[in-house]
Amino acid sequence: MDVFRLIFHKLLLTVLSLIFINVLTIRVKKSENRIEASRHWIWVYLSVILYYTFLGRPLTIFFEQYDFKLFANLVLGIFCLAPVVFFMKIDRERISDIGLGATNAVISIGVGIALGLSYYIYLYILQGEKWTLNCSIGFISVKIGYKFLRALTNEIVFRGYIQKRLVISRGPILGILISSILYAAACSIVTIMINEIQISMLMFWFGFKLTAGMIYGYLAYRTDSIYGSAILGVMTNIG
Repeated sequence: MDVFRLIFHKLLLTVLSLIFINVLTIRVKKSENRIEASRHWIWVYLSVILYYTFLGRPLTIFFEQYDFKLFANLVLGIFCLAPVVFFMKIDRERISDIGLGATNAVISIGVGIALGLSYYIYLYILQGEKWTLNCSIGFISVKIGYKFLRALTNEIVFRGYIQKRLVISRGPILGILISSILYAAACSIVTIMINEIQISMLMFWFGFKLTAGMIYGYLAYRTDSIYGSAILGVMTNIG
């Protein structure tokens, strides 16, 4: 698949995903907003960027050297979530204020799974791509486990904390777009720190993460929950 065709299919998948989310969540009622449009999200974002820049790579290399990926992602997640917890305590917020409550949790998970399955149907049936399982079930379980920890951390930081505050201050369209740009930028920094990558590929990677962030962000916004977007993140990044 050439680059232009890949970009076309990625954009098509994004549009279809947003429409799919809108249809499945058309009757979902969101809980009343009780958080303020504070600018603490800026400090949360900067702390995550600084963490990835100075601590992320050495800690990742250290833990993965000993194949403790589940424990590694738990520790790495604690570093990322520490500023979120800190500012939530200052603002006296609850975990439901970052999309971890019971409200719409079932529908969020259901839409996330449905969207993930639709992704595989599109990619592997309609596009004829092949997916082979060349490792043990135990290995797959561990892989899913640490990817879920990573995805949940991303959703708490970017969709649960940062996006919610941007939506309050900038509105849903700009809020989701800005948070998606911030997410793509953070992912690009991680890619630069871990792998040597060409500028052209970095731009493509940024665009890929931007569209992914928009899908995750819209799902989290429509359901007021981050469970579904975390599950979707795992399902689309198993490979």
